[in-house]
Amino acid sequence: MSLYRRLWIAISLIMLLSFIGSFVLSNLSSRQYFEQQLALKNMDNANALALLLSSSEMDPLSRELLITAQFDTGHYQFIRFINPDGETVLERIDDRVDKSYPAWLADAFPIDPPHGIAQISTGWQQIGTLTLASHIHVAYTTLWNSSLQLLGYFLIAGTLLGLLGSVLVKIITRPLDHLVGQAQAITERRFVTHDEPDTPEFKAIAKSMNTLSLHVKKMLEEESARLDSWRVNMQYDSLTSLMKRPPLLAQFNAVLARNDASSAGTLMLIQLQQLAQINQQLGRKQVDHLLKRLGCRLNNETRDYPERLAGRLNGSDMLVVAPGYYNTDSLGKRIYHALLDTIGRLALSEDIHVHCVAMPFRAGDQISELLRTLDSCLKIQPASTSSFTVQTLPLPHDPGLMIEPWQLRLDDALNGEGISLQCYPATDRCGQLHHLETCARLHSEAGPSLVAGVFMPSLRELGWCHRLDQVVLNLALAKLKQSDETRLAIGLSGAVLRDPSFLHRLYKQLLNTDYPTQRLQIELCSSDAFLYLDGLKQLCHQLKPLGCQIGLKHLGHELAPISQLADTGIDYVKIDGAFIRQLSESREAPVFIQGICSTLHTLGIQVLAEQVATEHQWQQLLALGIDGGTGPLFNERVLNCDN
Repeated sequence: MSLYRRLWIAISLIMLLSFIGSFVLSNLSSRQYFEQQLALKNMDNANALALLLSSSEMDPLSRELLITAQFDTGHYQFIRFINPDGETVLERIDDRVDKSYPAWLADAFPIDPPHGIAQISTGWQQIGTLTLASHIHVAYTTLWNSSLQLLGYFLIAGTLLGLLGSVLVKIITRPLDHLVGQAQAITERRFVTHDEPDTPEFKAIAKSMNTLSLHVKKMLEEESARLDSWRVNMQYDSLTSLMKRPPLLAQFNAVLARNDASSAGTLMLIQLQQLAQINQQLGRKQVDHLLKRLGCRLNNETRDYPERLAGRLNGSDMLVVAPGYYNTDSLGKRIYHALLDTIGRLALSEDIHVHCVAMPFRAGDQISELLRTLDSCLKIQPASTSSFTVQTLPLPHDPGLMIEPWQLRLDDALNGEGISLQCYPATDRCGQLHHLETCARLHSEAGPSLVAGVFMPSLRELGWCHRLDQVVLNLALAKLKQSDETRLAIGLSGAVLRDPSFLHRLYKQLLNTDYPTQRLQIELCSSDAFLYLDGLKQLCHQLKPLGCQIGLKHLGHELAPISQLADTGIDYVKIDGAFIRQLSESREAPVFIQGICSTLHTLGIQVLAEQVATEHQWQQLLALGIDGGTGPLFNERVLNCDN
């Protein structure tokens, strides 16, 4: 029962008891008053009438007329004239029943005033006795009307008191509502705080809740920072702050194995010429300082690319991988000149020459072939000077791409039926289908369909990512209408997070559609999500009430912001396949993945693994707390959404 209902019941009971008490006391007092007044009236009227009837000249007929006239005008219950022998000579009685008041009122509060009695005589001769009683109906009517008036006053007072009490309760319990909302937020893994109320009883509770919320939030932030520190120690070289070779190649392999826009980008190999000779001439301390400064500058120059990889292949070679960035020449020149600037600022006694080669990569490329091509290009560079070149390779994916204009082709595909969806299963811990994740494919007349990583570079250069998002959404909704149970996950670009107008159009479309949006899952790259956290919160705020689930993919390259996911409302994340590949190669990887699962489970977020390749990996992941997975192990059941 609500507090307001209890308040109204309490006020009603109090007012009822008060009314009953007032009603009884008032009527008892009024009954006594009426009895006194009626007794005086009876006596006065009896004496007055007897005085008139005592005239010696009045005959019996005149007395009868006088008594009748008095009875008709005086609201009497009866008037009785008795002779000295005790015989009733004349009697007038009013036995009418008055229905202006309930009968129980007369039974509860009986009014019985004494009758008025007077002697009638002429001179010294007594001729009779006069007895009369005034009617009590008037008294009861007055009692009843006053009781009704009293009831009206109490009803008005009770209503006003109830309304005032409700307002006061609302004011008093407003801090309690905040506390309830805060407690609910904590259960939803949102750690908010409220101002402490002035009410002492609530102030202590609010202070405790704020302390709890801040403590849990701080604990999660510390855990996220610890995980990120663990990741850095596991993957990065302590001297240069660049990635170590094994995790670098593992993550690059994971990038090439993806089926989205981030599976293509720019690759750059940097080589310091004659480093061994320089080490002998300058000393290890000087060379270490050089490598440290170059690593720091390399990280700074690539910091704007969220998923970029910058690592050290060996003593003299460094590799930069920039997924999703396709302006190879611009990025390469920027890094090349930045490194030359850093070397120049050190003012070393020996000349340091840097050779840089940049080239694009796309989904399906082999790391060994890419590195071999870069290395071959470096070998033809003169050792006596620094250099920068861009290497362009023919792409084996589609021969027609080299002659067919991309803009025209993509425009036709986005306006027509040139885009389709390929679906891959994501399973839960029990091996049951969790959802189908979709990948966009571009139809090709010259060969097989092209994965997103092949055509997304051009699509981004044209600024058409939102057009592809719209096409993918329409295809997914149409597919959902054909199925009754399957959940479908679509990957959207970062445009939905940084463009409020695009998000608004997306919300309106899902709100007004008759398609089953409750089975739609929207996935975003974790790098985009962490970069546009406000946009992610807005996306979740608008789409989750429609039944949509929100997920992040490729998680792992940055873990410090994990604690901030508590305020977003996302449903699940997918750990990047690079960390899955390192399960058997690194002792730290299992501990790292277990830490991610533990932290995210605390936030109420499911954790899935990407690119699970073997049964052994899957069993390891299950033991570490993973909730589901995708990858080659489960792709024996690959489904085409268009079939």
